[in-house]
Amino acid sequence: LPDVILLDLMMPGMDGYEVCAQLQADPALAEIPILMITAYSDRKSRMRAIAAGVDDFIAKPFDGIELLARLRTNARLNRYRRLVDERLRFRWVLDRSNDGYVIVDMAGNVIHANEPAKMYLSLDYTDVLPTESITSIIARTYRLEPPDAWSNWPDTALEDNRCYLVKPETITAPAFWLNVCEQRIAGKGAAHIVLQLRDVTEAVTARAEM
Repeated sequence: LPDVILLDLMMPGMDGYEVCAQLQADPALAEIPILMITAYSDRKSRMRAIAAGVDDFIAKPFDGIELLARLRTNARLNRYRRLVDERLRFRWVLDRSNDGYVIVDMAGNVIHANEPAKMYLSLDYTDVLPTESITSIIARTYRLEPPDAWSNWPDTALEDNRCYLVKPETITAPAFWLNVCEQRIAGKGAAHIVLQLRDVTEAVTARAEM
C-alpha cells in the first residue's frame, strides 16, 4: 500500500473528487493520506475536497521542493498513525491474555504490564510505573533459572522456553514456576523487550512426579 497518494483535481473522465470517494469506499485505502494538486483556491472547492477525504493541498503552479516536503510530511504522519494504531491493538491483545506480559526498555525499566503480570510480580501500581528495574522486582520473589542464562540479561537475549522464574517451595505452598520468553522490538526510537510469563507449575510438577 502507498504511504501517500498524490492526486490531481482536474482529470479527464473522472475528477479528483470522484477518485477520493472511491478511495474512501475501500477499507484498505481509506486511511492513506491524499495530497491534492489543484488550480482552484476558492473556499468552496477546498471544502468539497476535504469532505471527499483530502488531507492536504498544494496549488498550481507548485514548487518541486515544497511538493516533496509535503509528501514526506504526510507519509511520516501516516506511518506514525499506523504505528500508534498497531501499538493500541498490541496492548489490547496483551491486556486480555491469560499469560503475563511485561514491556521493558533496554535498561530493564517497566513500560507496561498486563494484569496477570502484575499479579505474578506483585505489582500494585495503577497509573504510576515502578521506579526499580524489572530484575530487582523479580529478585524480591523469584529465583532465576538457569542462572547463567540470566547473568547478562538484558544485554544478552534469553533462550526460548529454557528460562524460568521459580518461587521456592514453602511449608504452606509448593514451588511455583513461570516460563519466560522474550521478543525484542527494534525501531527508529528506543528498542523494547516484551517478556511473556507463563505458569508452567503443573507441567513441571507432573514431570518431577513422573
